[in-house]
Amino acid sequence: MNKFFITLTLFCVTLNAEALKAFCDKNDAENIVICEEAKLGKLEWQDGAEIFQGTWDEAGRYCEDLNLAGRSDWRLPTRSELLSITADSENKLTINEAFKNAKSAYYWSSVKNSADSSNAWAVSFKGSEGAWGIKLTNRYYIRCVRVVKSPQAGQNMRPKSNEPKVLDDILKVISNLAEPKIVSSDYILLEHNNFMRRNDVKEVVIDTAYRLMWQDGAEIFKGTLDEAKQYCKDLKFAGFSDWKLPSRKELISITDGRYYSSGSINPVFKNFETGLYWSNTKHAEYPSIMLLISFDLFGGVGWAGENADCFARCVREY
Repeated sequence: MNKFFITLTLFCVTLNAEALKAFCDKNDAENIVICEEAKLGKLEWQDGAEIFQGTWDEAGRYCEDLNLAGRSDWRLPTRSELLSITADSENKLTINEAFKNAKSAYYWSSVKNSADSSNAWAVSFKGSEGAWGIKLTNRYYIRCVRVVKSPQAGQNMRPKSNEPKVLDDILKVISNLAEPKIVSSDYILLEHNNFMRRNDVKEVVIDTAYRLMWQDGAEIFKGTLDEAKQYCKDLKFAGFSDWKLPSRKELISITDGRYYSSGSINPVFKNFETGLYWSNTKHAEYPSIMLLISFDLFGGVGWAGENADCFARCVREY
């Protein structure tokens, strides 16, 4: 029994790491990169040597008019699609390694700021910066995308085997799950995809695509980085004791840039404080400072020294 538990635990940790990662392959002949991601499905990305730069309106028209690899249904990507191809790296150019042509700069997304329609989201591939609201008249780079295959709700794109059956067995251990809720957010590309569930009894939010369980109790810790790490390490909550401080990508996955009134956090969460939340990810250019996610700047990425006073929301893998 103990041997089975250890094996199952290792399997879950491996699968979680796989689920959060976009799997990308370069097609040199067509100058495209094909990526698969648990929530976004299979996407084709433009990756030619010529990288267009323009205003937000010009960016949209450029993608609409693009004819590449014999296909003409290209469009400007959402914020979430752009974030899915970022990479946590010590290099300044933080983009998935499958891409051969990139600028270490901001790229336009198709998503306007919910509180100010004169701004839109842009994602930076420089220094691990996430996404910020930018004036539509600014000139930034464009990387067009098209959908090849939409994801199926609650299923991981990889790995492929008999693992869904094992995962179903794991989910049965978690009792009293609330009914799945459709979360209308930029991160979930299609309305019919149900990935986020809240267990109102245990006060946790469960992400069935990334296999993450999030703390969502009334108590929200605030402290330095070391204090936040220790808090999550010592936390015993909802019957579990293997909590940790989340990574930058894990925190970004629960932001929702359209919901200014709810502090930019996915509305399935019931308890939060507007402000900066610690991640365990260092800034790529300045390793002495840590990246934080703001739930009052529309889900943007910030940074601070280890002695700053910020909130913590713990997460565990299952």
